[in-house]
Parts: sequence; structure tokens; C-alpha cells
Amino acid sequence: MSITPKKQKKESGKGLPHAMTLNDNAIDYVHWDDPNELVDRLRLFDASHQAGNNAHDNEMLSIIEEFREAGLIIN
Repeated sequence: MSITPKKQKKESGKGLPHAMTLNDNAIDYVHWDDPNELVDRLRLFDASHQAGNNAHDNEMLSIIEEFREAGLIIN
């Protein structure tokens, strides 16, 4: 008599969304000591955004927030 394993039933649409799963991705911190470095980076992201790439919107907002915290721009 042979024993065959039971097939596990796959449940589609159950569980955590892919964005909420645990991973080992490290967080990259950008350190700067010259505001011109951030301006150059912001210009690069702005050009990318104007070309239709929205992947860097959060980093653009972070750079603007850094400028506000440093007192380089005001609301």
C-alpha cells in the first residue's frame, strides 16, 4: 500500500500583499554636507519625473523636507 501526499490547496488572493511581506532589503540613507549636492540630485529627479518616471517622488519630497529643516527654503 503506497501513501500519496495530499495536495495542498492553493488559496488565491489570501495572505499579505507583496508590499507588506518581510524582506532583507536594507534602507539606504543619503548623507550630504553640501546643499548643492542635494540640488543636483533634485534636478536629476525632476528631469526623470518630467519624463514620466514617478519612482523617485518620495525621495524628492525628502530632499525638499531636508531644505526646510535646514532653513534653506520656507513654506
